[in-house]
Amino acid sequence: MSFPYISRVLLVEGVGKINFATSIINFFLLLSSLGIPLYGIREVAKVRDNREELSKTVSEIFFLNLFAVFFSYLSLTFCIIFFNIFHNEIKLYILLSSNILFTALGMEWFYQGVEEYTYITLRSIFFKVFSIILMFIFVKEKNDYVIWCGITVFALVGSNILNFINGRKYFKLSLKNLDFNKHIKPIFIIFSMNVAINIYTNLDSSMLGILGSISSVGIYTAAIKLNKIVMTIAISLGTVIIPRLSYYLGHNNFEEYYKLANKSINFIIFFTLPSIIGLYILAPEIIDIFSGKSFAQAVITMRILLPIIPIIAFSHFIGIQILYPNNKEKLVMYSVIAGAVVNFSLNYFLIPIFYENGAAIATLIGESSVLIAQIILGRKYLKFKFLSKSNQKFVLSSIVMTLFLYLSKTFLPLDSFLEITKQVIIGASVYIMTLLILKENNLLEGVNKIKCKLGVNR
Repeated sequence: MSFPYISRVLLVEGVGKINFATSIINFFLLLSSLGIPLYGIREVAKVRDNREELSKTVSEIFFLNLFAVFFSYLSLTFCIIFFNIFHNEIKLYILLSSNILFTALGMEWFYQGVEEYTYITLRSIFFKVFSIILMFIFVKEKNDYVIWCGITVFALVGSNILNFINGRKYFKLSLKNLDFNKHIKPIFIIFSMNVAINIYTNLDSSMLGILGSISSVGIYTAAIKLNKIVMTIAISLGTVIIPRLSYYLGHNNFEEYYKLANKSINFIIFFTLPSIIGLYILAPEIIDIFSGKSFAQAVITMRILLPIIPIIAFSHFIGIQILYPNNKEKLVMYSVIAGAVVNFSLNYFLIPIFYENGAAIATLIGESSVLIAQIILGRKYLKFKFLSKSNQKFVLSSIVMTLFLYLSKTFLPLDSFLEITKQVIIGASVYIMTLLILKENNLLEGVNKIKCKLGVNR
């Protein structure tokens, strides 16, 4: 929501500086969080009905997290003192480093574990809206990139402070009778997995800034920005249902487990397939309108990156929704290490030649490597319907939508946000109508639920 304004005010250089600094700090944030964000969700989901056990589990994980935060700050201080890369934009690094402490205090994993998604959503909306208001007030010129960085940090810090205060309703933190040892091994397995994941999610911007240029980082950021938004929506269902899948497995309710997992597959294909088609067709107009003419080079990069949307969604499904609840996090770790090695190697050779496009190619091949490795390693657990009738209908409806999009793009001008919105509405409407004509079961089920809630069928 903020990027179209920010990209025009801060331009390629400003966007590049912030995202390069963020990519560096994210490594220290990773060090401080260990494997706790994912591990905490599963462990909290297991004991959420027992307040005493819940308080004990949360306390053990929280204090382990604080120890890691202390070690992370020591490492960051050492790097700031001895490495010149931190000296040019020291204010950015100091501001962003506050995320390390406040992310730990926020304990987002707890709220996900007890499925408090309404609270998470309302809190996030409030701070995002407030940060956008501050953006329009204080960010006026290209040198205001430090101010914008401070505003984004404020939004995250505010959310995490509220989390910490609100948590007292659910648990009581205490250092009495805690058992840290039982958490250390699984946390470090997940930490190893997260290290590999972060290598090929943050390393692109870091290596672009080192081997390429800050401008390349800005262009790459614009190219992947909308992809990340779509990707977040595509994997959001997976994050939401992890506690439920863990609950079903813990109670040996395999029928509901497979039913929920198959619905997740359907959602991924239903959402990602038309999304990447629409983004590919409208890429030049989207970059121009949302980022500005100075980011024109990002069109090719954006199109190269589009296939990672379904690739990451499916690797998230296999790794986080299937293997992880089955306590097979080691298999996930092996797959992401393979992807990290591929991504790092390709970045090293491709970025000096192709800059942002080289990073995009490396990311695409690296993410594909993760998915292939997960399919091979986790094939024993993948008893799902990937080629169901519903998924075939999604493909057919996407083909129909593509034809309509090309036709409407020929006759409609696409020189404003309103025109782009019209094009998106046309594509989505054609897609949904085609699915309704084909009587796709999941969509019909969703329509019927909406009718019931609205009292239409009463």
